[in-house]
Amino acid sequence: VLVAHLISAALCFLLAAFALRGLARFCWRADSLRRSLRYALPLLLHMLSSHGRVVVDRVLIVHLMGAAATGIYHVGFLLATTTQLATVAGNKALNPAIMAALHRNDRAALTNVRNLGLTAALFYCWIAVGVSWFAPDVLRWLAGPEFYQANQVVPLLALTCAANGMYGLIMTEVYFDERRSKRVG
Repeated sequence: VLVAHLISAALCFLLAAFALRGLARFCWRADSLRRSLRYALPLLLHMLSSHGRVVVDRVLIVHLMGAAATGIYHVGFLLATTTQLATVAGNKALNPAIMAALHRNDRAALTNVRNLGLTAALFYCWIAVGVSWFAPDVLRWLAGPEFYQANQVVPLLALTCAANGMYGLIMTEVYFDERRSKRVG
């Protein structure tokens, strides 16, 4: 399966490179690279820690409870992360408004963005509650009785995804505000 993913990604890359061959050119500018790395390296560490967080819980469950419990947990995790889809979409939808308000440095626009963020955070919590509420029925319908126990982990994981979405809203403003961060500029 991993080899198939690698081959398909390589073929897509080659197809895209061929299609864009006249539009793109390779150039090396040290100042652009330095600026990009100053921006991207903290994000890379952030993503690696997020990935580690996702992997560590499964490793612990395998060692403490066995593979069957890990499978049940993972089914609950997959259902709960539908909340993450909503938070990522909501954050991406709010990013242009956040960037525009930061760029203009307009107090009223920043207040409006904060109010939008609070509304989004409440919406994320309601999505998590909804996912948790319907989890038993969805699991019974999609996964069968063997995985019904997975509904026990869905509420905590769904609320974790909602909290992660709230964190994303806050960090977008903090990270890209030139007065607070030396990463931009």
